[in-house]
Amino acid sequence: MRRFIPKLNRVVRTLIFYDFIVYAGWGLVSPVFAVYILDEIKGGTIFVVGIAISIYWTSKALMQIPIGKYLDQKQARQTNLNFLMMGTAIMSTIPLFYIFADQIWHILILQFVHAIGVSMAVPAWGGVFMTHVEKGRESESWSAESSILGLGLGAAGFIGGFVISNYGYTPIFIAISILGTLGVYAMHSLKYEEGTSPHRQFLRVASAPIKKTNRYLR
Repeated sequence: MRRFIPKLNRVVRTLIFYDFIVYAGWGLVSPVFAVYILDEIKGGTIFVVGIAISIYWTSKALMQIPIGKYLDQKQARQTNLNFLMMGTAIMSTIPLFYIFADQIWHILILQFVHAIGVSMAVPAWGGVFMTHVEKGRESESWSAESSILGLGLGAAGFIGGFVISNYGYTPIFIAISILGTLGVYAMHSLKYEEGTSPHRQFLRVASAPIKKTNRYLR
């Protein structure tokens, strides 16, 4: 990864790492989520799948903008970081409940709560990312983020299909939860310097040398 995106600062690289592990984790089950509902949920039908997907995306769409406005009003990068960690923590607990879900209403509630977590994490992630992208490298940063995420999702689809077909859904849901927890830890590792201009100064960690022990930043 370091050779693939060699010119990005450490903060941006950490945010890309977060996106990679968290959403690649969900990519383990997303391609077969409909099959999961049909196989594991009592009364699960294609129509129920449609309702579940609609609840998630509609709730996420309606909640993201107010949360984004609130974060902009606060103008505090620490608030963004806190929202990102809290949202990711919510996202990380949802897969564990999927293990025990067997009723339609279980899935619908979990989809709504999942949307709450994502609605908190996405605007906060974007706010931190945009304020730490180096000027003149905006397109490179976004393309690197998209490419790394795409590679993770591509691999996750293959791995998820293989594991589910051989071992069932439980190992995948546990893996998603673990990866989400690692994402929270990655965001917690970013310590902000209060009172600095977001577009002129970076986080303290951004200017620090990359340590060999921080493998996720390589």
